[in-house]
Amino acid sequence: MTAITVVAQEPITFPHPSHASEEGHTADIYSIAVSANHLISCSRDRTIRIWHLSDQRLAHPPLREHASSVLCCRIHEESDLFVTSEVDGFVELWRLSTAQLVRRWKAHADSVLSLALGGEVLVTGSRDKSIKAWSVAQLLLSSRAAAADGDTTTADVDDDDAAEPEPLRTIGAATAAVNDVSLAADEKSVFAGSGDGSLRQWYLRSSSGDEKPSRDFESPGGGGSGGGSGGGCRRRGICSLSLTRNGKRLVSGHSDGKLRVFDVELATELMCIDAHGTCLTRSWRPSKSGPFSK
Repeated sequence: MTAITVVAQEPITFPHPSHASEEGHTADIYSIAVSANHLISCSRDRTIRIWHLSDQRLAHPPLREHASSVLCCRIHEESDLFVTSEVDGFVELWRLSTAQLVRRWKAHADSVLSLALGGEVLVTGSRDKSIKAWSVAQLLLSSRAAAADGDTTTADVDDDDAAEPEPLRTIGAATAAVNDVSLAADEKSVFAGSGDGSLRQWYLRSSSGDEKPSRDFESPGGGGSGGGSGGGCRRRGICSLSLTRNGKRLVSGHSDGKLRVFDVELATELMCIDAHGTCLTRSWRPSKSGPFSK
């Protein structure tokens, strides 16, 4: 059984210790996401589990609609949606309140390593070095159209004969696998961190309709796109990204355990912290709970 520990005043474990044997994951946990009332976890055991924060118990039976390991999960609470991704390139959109599968589709040619879900846009990042932006409204619309035709079961949502959704934009210029993506608050741009240490902001759309160029985030000593050679704090592979609530700072966690803080407006590094001795990942919900560690 694989457990999740909440780092708070007193550690809290999911599942509750009295139900560990029947409710816990049976293999490594790859990602977690947190809402006001629930924690979602996904695992190499090919399941998703939704937990009540109040009692550390499962809110629904384990979701088993995946054919391969589930790598990532993200929540957009205001839309009552969450999204998951798989090793084989598939992505699934779910209702948070009911755990009902809304849509499943082949998003990438290789593993989908990262997700960012907003109210209007879903962004996916892959081992195939590409980033794609999808319209949430179009994904929901295609799901309702299928239901109107009598296609209401989860098994039929990803019917091979159904039309695959088209991305709003495909960005194929990443220099390595896209390990994490973070969506700007206005959902007009996405920050992408790659396995070679590169960190870049890509613009998805603008008010004029013109495409804006991407921006590289630089580190002292030239540690920009491709990792550079930033002296004693050389930038290693990026494992995770997180924007602060005001959108002014971007924090990255790296494969060597270092934590970096960037000024978003200037696209420059403010500090590098030697925080841990191994790959640094995160899942948190600011001002609602403490950080969650896997």
